[in-house]
Amino acid sequence: MTIQEEISTDIDWRNGEMAELRIILHKARLTPAQRDTYIRYIVPAIYALWEGFIKNSIRLYSKEINKSNVPLTSLHENLLTHAITSDIKLSLDKERIQFDKQKDFSLYICEYIGKPFPTTNRLQTKSNVNYDVLSDILNRFNLGMIVDKKVEQTLNKLLFFRNSIAHGDNSIPVTEEHINEFVQLIQDLMLEVYNKIDFAINNKTYLRTKVYTCE
Repeated sequence: MTIQEEISTDIDWRNGEMAELRIILHKARLTPAQRDTYIRYIVPAIYALWEGFIKNSIRLYSKEINKSNVPLTSLHENLLTHAITSDIKLSLDKERIQFDKQKDFSLYICEYIGKPFPTTNRLQTKSNVNYDVLSDILNRFNLGMIVDKKVEQTLNKLLFFRNSIAHGDNSIPVTEEHINEFVQLIQDLMLEVYNKIDFAINNKTYLRTKVYTCE
């Protein structure tokens, strides 16, 4: 199965889950209060499907790059930076590092730089894949940006609703129209991310034109 087929299958499953959530809404015999509660908690479920899709798609894309055995020095600088700064042993946010640790770091990075791109399991979604986080992820993997104010506004709206509900705030009324809006958004975004990854693989946008050497 190709990566495109794997992502496509994943999209079908997630679309099926969102469809089931709406079918239950119409077929279950719920009181008005139960219906309001159910609709409210569909929002975190939609978000969970969205975040899971992003994590899985990037994992599969990283795995595909890894399979090509491209050394880090041949990667586009965005992916190179992501690979290095995401490696726990290459953590660059330590204020004070002892000399022995610095030595270990130096030896490790010389070894590391010749390896292929790692399959990432450390994607920083911050459990908050809003428009800015999505843009950061797409940029890290040189997948191109989504420049659409409507997408930005609706995705941030989904996150605002989800975060409020997840923190026990029931002051925001959620309607079926909101659910339809969020489902359509995620369906469109999943397809767009699929197309970006498909284009990146076919055009090898994960590579850079200038190859750096560690000499």
